[in-house]
Amino acid sequence: MLKIVFIVISFFSLCSVSEAAAISATPAKVLIENLYIGRTYDLTKVANLPFEVKNTSAGKARLSIRVSRPASSADEPGFESIPDTAWLSLSQSNFILSPHESGSSGMILRIPSDRAWLGKKFEVDILTTGHEESAVRRAFDLEVELLSKIFFTVADTEAPEHIPDMKVNLQFSVTPVSITLSNVAPAMNIDLEKAGFILNVENLNNEEYSYSVRSILPSEALVPLPYGYRAGQESGVLRFSATNVTAGPRSSQKIKMFLDLPDSLNEKESGLLFVASLQVVNKGVRGTKLVKIYVKTRKKKEGSHENP
Repeated sequence: MLKIVFIVISFFSLCSVSEAAAISATPAKVLIENLYIGRTYDLTKVANLPFEVKNTSAGKARLSIRVSRPASSADEPGFESIPDTAWLSLSQSNFILSPHESGSSGMILRIPSDRAWLGKKFEVDILTTGHEESAVRRAFDLEVELLSKIFFTVADTEAPEHIPDMKVNLQFSVTPVSITLSNVAPAMNIDLEKAGFILNVENLNNEEYSYSVRSILPSEALVPLPYGYRAGQESGVLRFSATNVTAGPRSSQKIKMFLDLPDSLNEKESGLLFVASLQVVNKGVRGTKLVKIYVKTRKKKEGSHENP
């Protein structure tokens, strides 16, 4: 059975300097399992999610996307670089986008009919490059690059005569998508609801869906660490009031969040980034959306006893 796992995020809008293009690209990371040799897959139709780029800057930007092999070995254990980038083709590779305008490209994955690929696991990357379109000629032009990764596994048997049509459904929303907590004291247990933040998972479908939530490392979600920040799990714990919830048709569920910060953070000010992953867990398909929690701690005063 074809199974598709999505980590769908809006990348941080990366901007080198104020005049450089700020862009985003989704999906950032995709895993598609149990594909068959000798088959062609339209990933937009199968996954219900095209490759999308967006100009998040205040000026017009030129964006390009291209298929590439991983710079070194594949990032995920057990995966190897795609044998030939010609396996994945893009319907559109160049965009000129106005401020906050989006563009999309279809993706076609063709797996050759060669038994040598049975049971293999591959990675192929898509590199998005953007720079600002300006009527003023500059001495140099700064570019911004984002890397998206597509992982796929090949079934260890040849395709049966009939393959069921299966599409992922990512019709759910999670709010808020980003939380910032500043001037937080170490050695605290924080109930984020008291700070005005609670996760709301809304099922936009006409049938019941179940969702799971867990804390993951930013690197697992391909979320870059801002300057001065490190992975929150290295120093603290992000907990939830429930790890699994079920939402009926066109309804929502709320999940409380709690942060445990150790006293060891009092050595100096520190920036921590926690990532919550919410995932569809039923119907044979898993789709994931992320919530980013930025915590800026302050140095604890000696001899003080600060309350949560």
